[in-house]
Amino acid sequence: MKKTEQLKIIVGFIVIFVLGIGIWYWLSHRIQPTTSLPLLSTFNFSPIPQAVPPQTSAYPNQPVKEQAKQVIQNFMDNFIKGFPPNLNEGAIMAALNLLSTRARASISQIGPSPSAALASFVGIQNAPDQGYTIDQIFEDKGTATVETTWKYGSGNVQKTFSLVFEDNRWKIDSISR
Repeated sequence: MKKTEQLKIIVGFIVIFVLGIGIWYWLSHRIQPTTSLPLLSTFNFSPIPQAVPPQTSAYPNQPVKEQAKQVIQNFMDNFIKGFPPNLNEGAIMAALNLLSTRARASISQIGPSPSAALASFVGIQNAPDQGYTIDQIFEDKGTATVETTWKYGSGNVQKTFSLVFEDNRWKIDSISR
């Protein structure tokens, strides 16, 4: 092997070694993001007074579609208020209280904070900055489906909420695209 080839190999190893040390230093000394929100495991799913109060009821004179619409409106209003940059903990907890037992159990495994877990459950990284619309509501034997459009400056996203009747009121069981 020629001296120039040996020199190139040695310089390559030195560059890789220096880059590795630099990456290690950056990863070990960067500032970790913090949040004042509690860990997801410390949730108390009881209603929070400072959040938008739930407006659903199980009164037989109120149509199912209207109840489902109110659940989605309450969820979306609280979700948007609780999503960064606002991080309103009361609003996040109110949104979580609108989820079914099964949905809450599924998100308890998702993330370190209520807002992170809720964002993962919803399947988004950013709250809709241009609002949302409720497009259609369907009901069928103890379930309801609500189709929505989430409006972003870059375009719209369709989201479908599945609701179940639980604890004498409608609750969100899943959200899909």
